[in-house]
Amino acid sequence: MHLQTSHFLLRKMDAIFAKKYHMQKFAFWMAYPFLFLVSLLPFRVTYILSDIFAVFLYYIVGYRKKLVIKHLKMVFPDYTEQQIQKIAFQSYQHFCDMFLELNKGLTSSEKEFQKRFVVTNPEFIQELAKKHSKIILMYAHYATYEWTSLLHLYTKIDSYIVYKKINQPYFDLFVNKIRTKFGAKLVVTNDTFKVMKKLEKDPTPATFGFIADQSPVWHLSKFWTTFFGVEVPVHVGAEEIAKKMNLPIVYMKVEKIKRGYYQASFEMMTETPKDFQNYALSEAYIRKVEQQILEAPAYYLWTHNRWKHAGTKPKHLQ
Repeated sequence: MHLQTSHFLLRKMDAIFAKKYHMQKFAFWMAYPFLFLVSLLPFRVTYILSDIFAVFLYYIVGYRKKLVIKHLKMVFPDYTEQQIQKIAFQSYQHFCDMFLELNKGLTSSEKEFQKRFVVTNPEFIQELAKKHSKIILMYAHYATYEWTSLLHLYTKIDSYIVYKKINQPYFDLFVNKIRTKFGAKLVVTNDTFKVMKKLEKDPTPATFGFIADQSPVWHLSKFWTTFFGVEVPVHVGAEEIAKKMNLPIVYMKVEKIKRGYYQASFEMMTETPKDFQNYALSEAYIRKVEQQILEAPAYYLWTHNRWKHAGTKPKHLQ
């Protein structure tokens, strides 16, 4: 009886997953022609469309609007309601810009992107790569993190991007095809250390990009610190790998110069990670992210629920 019930449940689950899979496939192929046609638009028209999307998301749909306002009021308690609303809407404009800029990767050329995303000091990485064949880059969900897939065009060394899979497999493939179009390589988060160990003895220089400012899984959190005055868990994978493999850590500061134009600059964090106490480098990274957000807050990803674990620090870490 129990065996029959188990088989019935398994068949039911398989049917549910199959239905979900086919729905996702259908949704993707319905959306793809539109995305392709939009990618053909000139950039100036793309940004007009972005403004329309931003108005729709912010004023009509209200996509995560309460969460964004809550975050901004927490981080900027002295700002007026008008200032908060202005930054919030600007952040939605930027959010829509990023999505459409990613989508432009379907049809835009390498030359076009290199006019819009530049690296100010590629020689920094080139010189560092002469001493360390593998380099860890840490940066944030700030300005553009999608166009950082162009880094190797400037540094002239292999570029790996650590990423988390999107739940919808067809859209995951779509996004990753764009990210790797010009030669960047992707590493799924859970495979990062395994891939890096495999490449450890390969003398070919490479950078590994970690975006570590978002919220980790609560029960796996090892380190908590304040982020704009609120204690939250922090991703520490980049620091732990750097210490295990004795790799340098570089902070990559990406800035939005004007609409559709970005620049990245490299700043040394350390060449000797083992000299630091546990999580001191993760702490230093968070402070750099804070500083960058304060410079131009509208370009941060405020829609992510970064502070969702506030006030829930496990007792063994207190």
